[in-house]
Amino acid sequence: MAMQREKEVQERLAKMTQDMAALHATCMQQQRDIQAAARLAEQQAGRLEGELGKERAMHAAEVADMRMRLQALEQAESRMQEVHAELIEAKSRAASLSFTKEEVERRLALVSSREEERQAQLDVYQARVRQLEADLDQRSADASAAQMTGDHVTKVLLSVRQEAQRLRQAGQALQEKEAG
Repeated sequence: MAMQREKEVQERLAKMTQDMAALHATCMQQQRDIQAAARLAEQQAGRLEGELGKERAMHAAEVADMRMRLQALEQAESRMQEVHAELIEAKSRAASLSFTKEEVERRLALVSSREEERQAQLDVYQARVRQLEADLDQRSADASAAQMTGDHVTKVLLSVRQEAQRLRQAGQALQEKEAG
């Protein structure tokens, strides 16, 4: 009876040892799989961070270029306003001079024609300024979206690293338990 009992205990012990070995092998394989996935995620995160950096630099260059263009358009608009003021002054002077009626009408027609041309140019510049402002807003929105994507990749990578650390600790605890 005692031999039968001892045999059962040994069989159970052998079965438990076998189960523990299988569990240990499974944990070790999972740990290797997670480490490989973590390395892959780190590589992908590095690549994405590099691409994000390039994208940010490109957006920054485009924004700087648009700002320069916008500044040039604003300067042109300012100059157009100065010319408009000069035209008004010229009209005033022309009216005060004692020219013949035909001469005054001819000069006024010339001034009006120039003013219409300048107004048309001003309208074109203003439309371009609005377009550049819209483009600048879009680039800023794109840069914000790129930043959010980079933040998400960083969070996922951190989560994978934490899970890998937890499994490493569990594997070490299991090894220590088996050794003890």
